Amino acid sequence: DLMSIIVEGVQKVLYTNNHIYLVSNPATGIWEMAVRNTVKKGILHAVNGSFSSKWATVSNECDYNVGILDYEWGKGIKPEDVDELLSSGKYDVFAMVHNETSTGVMSPLEPIAELLQSKYPEVIWLVDAVSSMAGHKIEVDKLGIDLILSSTQKAWGLPEGFAVCAVSNKI
Repeated sequence: DLMSIIVEGVQKVLYTNNHIYLVSNPATGIWEMAVRNTVKKGILHAVNGSFSSKWATVSNECDYNVGILDYEWGKGIKPEDVDELLSSGKYDVFAMVHNETSTGVMSPLEPIAELLQSKYPEVIWLVDAVSSMAGHKIEVDKLGIDLILSSTQKAWGLPEGFAVCAVSNKI
């Protein structure tokens, strides 16, 4: 009963009907799980800070075709840059950090959602929302996010060492 209440609560916070997974490890552990369960051709990472850089390193260490959309730290992610690299056809997954904790820069999700929904509906969208989930309104289903993850110690305001993720049926 408790788990059902928690899952339903998380779904309400994220405006989603997606599957909710509660994981007893930091959210960084979900990075590898997400990559290993989604990438077939390649993964494009938007890197604009320490955590997005580390996630790209995880994908590289998993021996996947990794593309890096490299930004100066402190700059947000631009949909036109994502479009340019996804148009190559080399990537079936796009990964980004919504709010890059190391720099405090939040990249808007709506313009990226519009791009992915209109031009790349087959691309799987992975979003690290460690420092934004539960602190910023994220309408997962409306945006079309396929996997979104967070740790509980940031905006959730709960003890560390626990992670939450929502996964669409696309995965």
